[in-house]
Amino acid sequence: MKKVFLLWGLSLILFAGQSCNKDNTVIRPPIDPPAGTPIPPPPPPPPTNTAPYVGIGDNLVKFPFSKIQLHSGAYDEQGDSLSFTWNKINGPESYRIETKDLPSTLISNLVNGDYEFVLEAKDSMGLVGKDTISINVELNL
Repeated sequence: MKKVFLLWGLSLILFAGQSCNKDNTVIRPPIDPPAGTPIPPPPPPPPTNTAPYVGIGDNLVKFPFSKIQLHSGAYDEQGDSLSFTWNKINGPESYRIETKDLPSTLISNLVNGDYEFVLEAKDSMGLVGKDTISINVELNL
């Protein structure tokens, strides 16, 4: 059964069971699925991003050399690409990090004393994982 209304010079067709709101927009009743139809579960939430894992290795005691090659392992569970940064966080002023932006580096110009270095790995989402290594340098043993 059709009902036709003229509103401000426009024709509006409403079908049985329909009504209009104040803006003359047709309000449609919700369509229920047939009885017994299973309702699908909601989609799973997007995976959460976790910080990268970084591992340098064991601390070194009574290290008798003025340079050392440090190797690390780093990975990201989501498979993101990683950027790396080596820094000294403690120790004598004398040192040189040869390549600050690679997972492995040569550290040279070490003198007697206790050093601490950190390697940070950042994923494409900005999360940072890090590990530190302490090196006790004792030259002339």
